This record gives sequence, C-alpha cells and structure tokens, in this order.
Amino acid sequence: MSENKSSSTRNARPMREIPKELDLNNIYNPKYHITELISTKKRSLEGTHVPRPPNGFFLMKNCYMLELRKLGYRFTMPEICRHSKQIWATLPKHAKKNLREFISPKSMCTQRTLSKL
Repeated sequence: MSENKSSSTRNARPMREIPKELDLNNIYNPKYHITELISTKKRSLEGTHVPRPPNGFFLMKNCYMLELRKLGYRFTMPEICRHSKQIWATLPKHAKKNLREFISPKSMCTQRTLSKL
C-alpha cells in the first residue's frame, strides 16, 4: 500500500534560487507607485476602493515579483513567497521602516494626490 502512495505522489520541481543579478536595493527602496505594489495585475485600480493599506511584507513581495518580471523571470507563486520570506528575514531595519512609511496613510494620500497631477 505504501508503494502505491509513494508512486502516486507528484515529483516536486526543485526550487530555483533568488537571481544573483537582482538588486536588493530596489526592494529595500521601492521605485514603484503604491497602486503598482498593491496589485501586480495589468488591470487599473482607478476608481477602486482599498479598505486598508496592505502590510509591508505584502508590498515587499509584490516589489520582488515586479523586479523579477523586469529581469525577465517568471517564478511560481510558491517560489516567490519562499524567496520573499528569505528576503524579509534578512531585510535591514531601515528597509522595513521605509516600507512601513510607504504604506502610512499620510504617504498614501500624498501618492494619490501626486498621481492625479
């Protein structure tokens, strides 16, 4: 019975490493607009209501995903989440502070006003 179980399990693809050419400074200090980090989909967020700001980890993960796309990588979401966990664990305190300030209500209002100009 155990033979059937082991033979029916799917072979897991080995997880790829975080690309060496990725510049972590682009993740520490995001260059993206808050709306790009809230939703990485191609659709526009115009006119939609965001009930509360996302947390810093979520923004960092989406920034990581956008940086990967910019470099031409297409990782699976489980890989992105595992890599994000590794990056978050080693993220300097100043970078976490930057992400917290990036999502502060004052910062979001400023970015929303600037995006209308």
